[in-house]
Amino acid sequence: MPMPNSSHRHRRQLRILRTRLGRLIRDIRRKIAGNAELEAVFAWPLSRADQIRSQQQRQRGWKLYSFHAPEVECIGRGKASAPYEFGVKASVVTTNARAPGGQFVLHARTLPGNPYDGHTLGAVIEATERLTGREIERAYVDKGYRGHDAPNPRRVVPMSTRDTAATMPQTRAASSSQAKNAGSSAASNASSRGAPPSRR
Repeated sequence: MPMPNSSHRHRRQLRILRTRLGRLIRDIRRKIAGNAELEAVFAWPLSRADQIRSQQQRQRGWKLYSFHAPEVECIGRGKASAPYEFGVKASVVTTNARAPGGQFVLHARTLPGNPYDGHTLGAVIEATERLTGREIERAYVDKGYRGHDAPNPRRVVPMSTRDTAATMPQTRAASSSQAKNAGSSAASNASSRGAPPSRR
């Protein structure tokens, strides 16, 4: 007799859980039948339980992932180690330079519906500027914001996750050092071209 693989065991355990949940739903409805007050109290939990019992893995539309937090969504990360995460997407804006106690949070909001990151950047920048009363000179974002709808695309700098901790003074220092190195190398090349050939 062949041994069942993991997918067969998974489907068998899922059928057992659905059967037990169906029995529990029917038992509760049978015991509260005729009591209008209890029926009103159990209306929401029973509707959520019916949703969990009837939904399928690959169905289209809204799905319930958490009984106590129905706003939880499935967010595709596209990573081999963690292809999916469950929660609600959020946007957090912090200062670029670190404050004495750490980075200061300027704006935060949840983004239900799992929108594309680039489509939320313009509204987030506008809300942050309206909240702080200051214009954002430059925004450092990860590469998920490519194709953003910011009003001034030149001030948005896509960076990798490892480089997002770099501050603006560090970036300016790196740029100035590169310019100095380029200038010194150009000066050395020009001096070498202008020098007379050595005699032996």
